[in-house]
Amino acid sequence: MKIRSTLVRLSEEQAKSIAALENNGLLGKLIDKIRRRPKTPIEVTDIKLFYYPLCTGGGVISFPRAAHLPSRDAVYLGVVDCVFGYAQKMQGRPELETAEPEKSQIVKRRIDDSAAREKLAAFFRKQGYRKYRSIGEVDLREFHLVYKPHYACVCRRGNKEFTRIIDAEIGERDYMLDIKYKDLEFEG
Repeated sequence: MKIRSTLVRLSEEQAKSIAALENNGLLGKLIDKIRRRPKTPIEVTDIKLFYYPLCTGGGVISFPRAAHLPSRDAVYLGVVDCVFGYAQKMQGRPELETAEPEKSQIVKRRIDDSAAREKLAAFFRKQGYRKYRSIGEVDLREFHLVYKPHYACVCRRGNKEFTRIIDAEIGERDYMLDIKYKDLEFEG
C-alpha cells in the first residue's frame, strides 16, 4: 500500500539511544539521591517503525462586517489527528515522500475525511473567534491525508517493561503516544 508520509530522518540506532535516555528532571534526581536508588540503565529490547495518520489542511476564514466595510480574511493551517480527533495549528507544510510500508505498520484511522474536515473547520472558527470575536465562514482550500513515521521502542528496566514512542522525523519523544500506544489498532 502506497502512502504519503513525512520523511524518516532518524535511524533505528538513533531512536534506540533516545529511548534509552532517562529524563527524571531535577525533582526526580533529588528523590533518587535521597532514597539512594541504584541507577539501572534502560535497555531497548525491540523497535518497530509505524506510520500514524494525520489530516492536514489550510483554509481562509472570512469575517463579514457591517456597513459595507470590506470583510476581513485570515489564513490558517491546521492538522487533525485521525485516530483520537485532536486538532491543532500547523507551522508550514511538511516535506513528503511516497512510502510503501506493510499493512501491519499503518495505524488504522478512526476519523474519516469528512469528520476530519469538520473538525478542522471548527478549529479554524474557534481560532478566528479568539482573534476577531466574530464567527467567520471557513473555506478549506487544501486537505491532505499524511502519515507521520514513529518508532515504538519496547524498553526494560529491571523487571519493568514499557513502551516509548520516538518521532522518526524530528527525533523527539511523543509523550501522548507513549500513553495511548496500547489503544492503537493497525491495518494488518
